Amino acid sequence: MSDNPVDFGVIIHSTDQTEDPERPWAVCSASNLACGFFSDRISASVVYKGKTSAYSGGGGVVVRPQYARLLCGYGGDGGTRGKTCTPPGVSPSCTPGCVTGSDQGWGTWCDPASTANPRDGWCDGHPWRPSDMGELLSRDRFSPNYNEVILDGAYWNAMLPNTIEAMIASPDDPRAVEQHAKFLSTYGLTAEQVPLLVYSPRDFEAPFRCEVCGQSTSASSSMAGKNPAGASGDVSSLGYG
Repeated sequence: MSDNPVDFGVIIHSTDQTEDPERPWAVCSASNLACGFFSDRISASVVYKGKTSAYSGGGGVVVRPQYARLLCGYGGDGGTRGKTCTPPGVSPSCTPGCVTGSDQGWGTWCDPASTANPRDGWCDGHPWRPSDMGELLSRDRFSPNYNEVILDGAYWNAMLPNTIEAMIASPDDPRAVEQHAKFLSTYGLTAEQVPLLVYSPRDFEAPFRCEVCGQSTSASSSMAGKNPAGASGDVSSLGYG
């Protein structure tokens, strides 16, 4: 299994109040008193055929992996909100959301060799290094729980709008179309370039459906062939399979 994020599957960030209040597709600014301590990281989940569970399952974005920097991963919910760095940001002694040096025994990386169970992706709650993500995802397919990957928040914002491959609408959320339109207007993009989708995790064959996708994009067909073993990363071939 590859350790390259492009090959993982579909990477979804679900809305979780760590976003910029004015730009929900961006990571919260460090100057924001309410959520600024999350400015150096953002959580996401990897989904693929046979594994559609993602945190909350509501609105959010599909991440373009070529423009994301992976910090670590967990074989479940890593409880990462309390794993902060002071000052914020990646340093030799602190990786936000992963290993912070202040976790009282939890601040060490997962050692894949420490468990004899080839299906154990939890690793006693320890974060997996980016170089071990292929092994994590190989084990993750045996777990019913969603996984969690931590992405670099500063890099995410620096790479905008390229970070966003598609936006995801919460079911029956009237603001989704408005926010999608605002994103497109802000960056001079079209719905064919960055579509608005609905994600249905219980639809194991075709969990993505087009809501606003322009004239020539079909989410049901374009998002139907991607898995942790292979992916292209662009909207035209994004999928899970």
